[in-house]
Amino acid sequence: LKEEEIELLRENVAKYVVE
Repeated sequence: LKEEEIELLRENVAKYVVE
């Protein structure tokens, strides 16, 4: 995975956690 992809995944995970 690229650093950019990892950042996007972390953002997606944060969204799931919020919900």
